[in-house]
This record gives sequence, C-alpha cells and structure tokens, in this order.
Amino acid sequence: MGFSKYNKDRPFLLVTRHATPPKGARTETKEWYKEAGWQVQEEVSIVDKVLDKHITNCTIILDILRRRLVKNRFASEAGDDEVIKHYLQVYKNEIAEGIQLWMHGHSEEAKESEKLIQDIEDELHEIEIEIKP
Repeated sequence: MGFSKYNKDRPFLLVTRHATPPKGARTETKEWYKEAGWQVQEEVSIVDKVLDKHITNCTIILDILRRRLVKNRFASEAGDDEVIKHYLQVYKNEIAEGIQLWMHGHSEEAKESEKLIQDIEDELHEIEIEIKP
C-alpha cells in the first residue's frame, strides 16, 4: 500500500529548498557550514497527489485544504502552525492559482459537492485569498 493512497484528490503545496554555500567558502575546514551568506532558493509547485518521489525530495509538503503538514524537514523552533502560516502567506498567489486550476479540473465533483467549495473558500478566506471563477 503506497503513501499516495491517502494523499490525493486535493491540492498540496510542495516546496523544495536548495542551499548553496557562500562564494569562496572553505568547505574543507571544520564547521564551514556555520558561515553566514548561504544562498537559499525555493522551488514551489502545486499538485493534486503526493507521490513517493515528493516524499523523498521535498522539504515541505502542505495539504492546503486540511491545513496540515504532510512533511516538514525543518529542524527549527517553529511549530507546525507557524510553518503552515508562513508558507500559506508567502505563496498565497501560487496557492490561489493552483486552487483555481484544481477546481476547474474537478468541476463535476465540485458542482456535486457545494460543501467542498465552501470548505475551500473558508480555508482561503482565513489566509485572505480570493478565488474567482
């Protein structure tokens, strides 16, 4: 039984972080990684099914509708709620666009289930995102 069985048919935010040491960093020295100046880039996508490769490669996997973390690779003082709030705020435009595409692709199911649409709107309202058909 795969992990994806339970994490599908709703939108997920996938974040993969790439960190590069500062230019000229002496990586052969002890504790070189503690130097400041790291270049950090985040690659973001929205999918409707979490695959095993996502579990392996992603730093953050956020179930947008249920507002829960499927995966959190950060070892920090911040709790899950803070991480969720941060990513919902930082990528709110991408999330709004992804939700619109997801709703369009699931239009028949969405029409049959007004509760699903209401749940989506309620969740997005909490983070101040407006969905336009």
